[in-house]
Amino acid sequence: FGGAVPAGAYSAGRARVFYGRNLPIAVTVTAEDRVTTRTYEVSVTRSRSSEARLVALSLRSVATAPAFSPDTFLYAANVSHDTASVRVFAEPFDARAQAVRVNAVLIQGVDVGDDAGRGVARESKAPYSRDTPLRVGRNVVAVEVTAHDASTKLEYRVEITRAYPGVDVELQFLQVASVSSAVVGQSMGMGLVSRSRATYALTPAFVAPAAGASATVLEHTTAVEYRVRDVSVLASARDPRATVTMAYTRLEGWAGNATVGLTKSVEGKQTAFSPDGVAPATPVTEFDVDGLLVGRVSLAITVTAEDTRFRKTTNVELTRYRPGGEASLRDLVVYGEPGSRVPVMLPSFDPETLEYNVTLDFDTEAVRVVPTAEDAQHRAVRVNTVIQRSGESSRTYPVA
Repeated sequence: FGGAVPAGAYSAGRARVFYGRNLPIAVTVTAEDRVTTRTYEVSVTRSRSSEARLVALSLRSVATAPAFSPDTFLYAANVSHDTASVRVFAEPFDARAQAVRVNAVLIQGVDVGDDAGRGVARESKAPYSRDTPLRVGRNVVAVEVTAHDASTKLEYRVEITRAYPGVDVELQFLQVASVSSAVVGQSMGMGLVSRSRATYALTPAFVAPAAGASATVLEHTTAVEYRVRDVSVLASARDPRATVTMAYTRLEGWAGNATVGLTKSVEGKQTAFSPDGVAPATPVTEFDVDGLLVGRVSLAITVTAEDTRFRKTTNVELTRYRPGGEASLRDLVVYGEPGSRVPVMLPSFDPETLEYNVTLDFDTEAVRVVPTAEDAQHRAVRVNTVIQRSGESSRTYPVA
C-alpha cells in the first residue's frame, strides 16, 4: 500500500476489493541489512452471493396458500371473475440480487446490482410488478430471482384461478307495493302525516326457486285501486353479481292514447328495504313507476347474469282499475252504548233503502255505526263528514 509497517502489524491503509479477481497485493520484506528483500504476492478474488431466495412474496389484495416461506416455491390463489389482473409483490433476500422478474418482466423497485454499471438504481417504493392480466381459468405467474452471482436462479410459481363469470339469472325476491300518505291530525299548526305501505299479491304468487333450481313461472298479474297512481317494484337477483333491470310497456289506456304499446326502461336504485326485517343476502333494486293510467301495463323484470350472454325476464301485468261507480253499502249496523247493544232498525237494511229509524232504550247514551261498502275497492267511507275505513266502527255520537 506504499508504506512500511512493523512485522506483525496491519497495513496502514485498506485496499478496495472488487467483485471477481483483483490486482495482486505485493508484500515486500526487507532484511535487517536493508539490502536483501523478498516479495510475496496475494491474489484476491471476491465472489458474488448465490442467495436467490425471496424474503416476501404476495399478491396485492389477494390471499395465497400456503403462507409464504422462502423455501416454498409453489403457491395457489383464487380470484373472482371481475378481477382481471393482479400485481405481484416480490422482495429478494439479498438486495444485491441481479434481477427479479415476473413473467420475464423486470419488476420495478428492485436493485439489480451496482458494482459494474449494469444495475438499476434501487427505488424506495415497494417492489410491485406491473398489472399482470388474468384469463378465465388457470393462470401461472412465474417469479424468477437471479442471484448476485448472475448464475444462480430460483423460480417461485403462483397458480391463480380466475372464476368463470356467473350464469345465474334467477330472481330471489319480487314485490309490487305502494306508499300512501294521509293527514291524521295537526300539531302546532302543522299537519301530521301518516305513511303506510301496501303490497299487492301476485297471481300466481312469486316463489323464489331453491338453490340450483330455476323458476318456471315467469308470468304474474296484480291490480291496484284507482286511487293508486304510483307503485314501486322491488326485485333482487339470487346471484349478487347479476344485475336487475326493468322495462315498462303500456298495454292499454284511455281511448286514442298514442303511448299504448310504447316500451321504456325504468331506472332502478339500490334500497335498504328488507322484506322480513333481516338484511337481504343480495341487494334489492327498487323501480318507481309513477303516473299510472287506468288500464293494463306490463312490467318486464330482467336479470342479466355476470356473463351477459345469459338473461331471464319475469313479466308482471299490472292493472289499475277504473274509478268505481258503485256507491252503495253492503251492510250497515248500529250499536248503542254502553254495552254495544244492537237496537231495532226499521226497515231492515237494504242497499236500495237510504233512510232508517232506530229506537233506543232509555239508558242508551250514545250510538256508533259500522258501514261496509259494497265495492271492495272503497276502503274509506264518510260518516258525518268524518272519513273512516269501510267495515270499521265510527266514533260514538251522544244522544239526548
